[in-house]
Amino acid sequence: ACGMPLILEPMTGVRSVGLTWLIPAGSATEPEDRLGLSAMWSELLMRGAGELGSREQADAWDRIGASRSADASTMQLRIGCTTLGTRLHEALPLAADMVLRPRFDEASIDPSRDLALQAIESLKDDPQERAVIAAKELHAHPPMNRSGLGTVEGLEAITREDVAGGWAARARP
Repeated sequence: ACGMPLILEPMTGVRSVGLTWLIPAGSATEPEDRLGLSAMWSELLMRGAGELGSREQADAWDRIGASRSADASTMQLRIGCTTLGTRLHEALPLAADMVLRPRFDEASIDPSRDLALQAIESLKDDPQERAVIAAKELHAHPPMNRSGLGTVEGLEAITREDVAGGWAARARP
């Protein structure tokens, strides 16, 4: 009894299981001068956890035939996986390590930042997404009006300590 709600939806005739873990680590939770933390967390969680580096973590998920994901929204960061029900006992420790023991290796910080910066740069080629972001900025109240992509200034200011410390403050029982 850790206080975390658990919601189950049994579906007869289905052999797979989907798991979603919501962490209060969305863009609205980021410090004003570090906008983009949730975008970086989404990428870095896929780059190693616990005793497993990036490649070993990917291989462990592949061995059990599971897909995994991490994506941030305004209020939450969602970690998800899908696998066969008979492999759930193998998927749960991997997912738990992503939440409780992410590595946030120094060597992964700059490549993750670069991907986040590329996502912002790609907005030049996506007028529809630019319009959605502008409408949210204009019509929602702070901090709900933030883009999940962050800002160039915020991303460039983020350090490994910001990543690890911010995550530890949000992903706890």
